[in-house]
Amino acid sequence: MPHEPGAGTCSVLEVAFNILNCTVGSGVLALPFALMECGFGLGLTLSVVVGILCWFALYVLIVTGKQIGVYKYAGLCEATMGTFGLHLINAALFLQTAGVCITYLIVVGDTIPVVLEMVLGTPVSRQWTILISTLIFVLPLLFYRSIGSLATVSIVSVATLPPILLVVAVRGFHYAPEHKRSYGFVGDNVFPAVGIMAFAMLSAQTAFLNFQTMKQPTRRAWGEATSIAVFLSWLVSFSFAVFGFVAFGFDAKANIFNSFPLTDGWINVGRALLGFS
Repeated sequence: MPHEPGAGTCSVLEVAFNILNCTVGSGVLALPFALMECGFGLGLTLSVVVGILCWFALYVLIVTGKQIGVYKYAGLCEATMGTFGLHLINAALFLQTAGVCITYLIVVGDTIPVVLEMVLGTPVSRQWTILISTLIFVLPLLFYRSIGSLATVSIVSVATLPPILLVVAVRGFHYAPEHKRSYGFVGDNVFPAVGIMAFAMLSAQTAFLNFQTMKQPTRRAWGEATSIAVFLSWLVSFSFAVFGFVAFGFDAKANIFNSFPLTDGWINVGRALLGFS
């Protein structure tokens, strides 16, 4: 990976898709639950606030880094807070990244075995599915030296989002009459719900990694890339949240796919696409 900006190969759109792929992950599955906990009106309002703050964090990190000539997240924390800041951010990034990896593997375990059982007609081990998926599909991606190399993978992954949204929306309305919901402004557990939203939109840790892959690493280009990424991330994430909430209301589970029956063929297509992405 280049240590100085200017040696990258990615366009603004490719960087935007990389950021979008980093942002829209397993956390999106919990957003209908978060909307239920926060309250429909307040949840949507705070989602806009969270989106703006996430964009600002991405943008100001690069502006600050350019100002002092530092292009690494940990290096920026060390420059501003000393050794304490360096160790603090490394510990935080380790915990956050480990948590994200674990949630991805949980999602794989929740989705792929269900699909394989439907196709094969025989029970499939959750543990073996997670292990094999990790070794065959996840591990090889870790050997890329630059996140820019994943631009094509990111575009393919993002392309699965519209059909997943469509499946959840169409099948969700089929189950909606069976569940109660409230469109009140404030819910019973606002603060935990905000935490779920922030986790679902978080991507600041990838700011410098993506910035260094740009062909033209200027503030304007970075602002355009982050604006596209954050807006699309918000649109996809909270469309998902609204569809899931309208479908299941108070019965929405932390993983919205677990709210659907395991025998629903169309939802299993959505599960397969989610596991693939």
